[in-house]
Amino acid sequence: MSRSPLILMLSLFVTALLEGCTTFYNVSLVKIEIIQPSEIILPSEYRKLAVRYNNTNIAFNPELINYNVLGKAMSDTTNLDSVASRIYYEYFLSELSNQDFLDTIIELRAADYSATSVKDTLSFSHVSEIDTSDYDSYVGIVNSYVLSQYFKMYPTATKNKTSEKILDTEFGLYTSDKLKEIADLTGADFFLSLDHFFTRNEIDTNEFFVEGYYKVTELAEVNALWSIYDLNKNLFHYQYLHKNPITWEGECIFLQNALNVVPPRRDAVLNSADISGTEFAHMLIPHWMEVQRMYYKSGHVDLKQTNELIKDGQWLEAAKHWKKNISNPNKRIAAKCMFNMGLVCEMQNDIEAAIDWVVQSYHVFKEKDEMHAYNCKSYLNILAARKLDFKILDKQMQLVEQQ
Repeated sequence: MSRSPLILMLSLFVTALLEGCTTFYNVSLVKIEIIQPSEIILPSEYRKLAVRYNNTNIAFNPELINYNVLGKAMSDTTNLDSVASRIYYEYFLSELSNQDFLDTIIELRAADYSATSVKDTLSFSHVSEIDTSDYDSYVGIVNSYVLSQYFKMYPTATKNKTSEKILDTEFGLYTSDKLKEIADLTGADFFLSLDHFFTRNEIDTNEFFVEGYYKVTELAEVNALWSIYDLNKNLFHYQYLHKNPITWEGECIFLQNALNVVPPRRDAVLNSADISGTEFAHMLIPHWMEVQRMYYKSGHVDLKQTNELIKDGQWLEAAKHWKKNISNPNKRIAAKCMFNMGLVCEMQNDIEAAIDWVVQSYHVFKEKDEMHAYNCKSYLNILAARKLDFKILDKQMQLVEQQ
């Protein structure tokens, strides 16, 4: 008796079984742009911004030049923080302009503290003696006191200084008259001043369970102190210390190779400055960002052409083919098409419809297919977060629509 028919039947069965098991692994990733709300909610009347590079830590500062490399204390002699501060500020300003959310951005001439030291004459008595019923003055004096405490912790350079800047009891590095001058000159509603900047850097290792095999971690952290003034009210509104630690990791054999698997210190510090400057702009205003999303591919005759349509960016055309197959007798094809319809809806900012499609896709197999269940739940978590974001965005974007 010939065994060929039996072998053929077994081959077809195994192929079908494998296709059934792997069909939900046949996925691809696509990059899309989504709009994100800002973390800091600015008052609705803040539409025109004045901004200034006012870094008091511009001169070589022995107080803030130390860093650690593999447990050894080192000192920077190049004044790298000064370079990093300019990069941070320029990237911040560029991204703020690129997002086109604010009506007007006016950049003021940068301050030069290379020959000026900051003198702190403030004490807690300035806060304790004021009338707390005068809310605006109270806020200003409290913020000035916080600023003075910051300068006690992170003092500016004092060597070779020919002049002094005395902190104002209510306006910090500015005065009431100076703020009025800025308001008259710019017509701005609020004023951002980058008042102090330094970075922290260290490289450390951990030995793995294999002797002589090391994991290397490099940290570069930006510390940028911003003061925010309300020019309409002539008020020192609040301060924000932007701390942003960025790490790089590598692995090596033998400790002497540790510095070869992470960036040189200069590269790490300057790269952290440009990343952090962009990030702070995103914290202030709604912004577009690129994210990755997953979608299902298919070898089904009617759906193969969707792969080419997606390559050409024709998502709505691809959606027509997916929608035709949401009732396909092949449940796997139907589930994949429902899932992909969710992505199309998200790209059109219809989050409710996107959630509905993905829920339908999940219910085709529920927990019977672990991979598909995982894909659906993961995407639903993303969509749920975006739904919350849209509630915040609705409030923030109304500011633009009302102008």
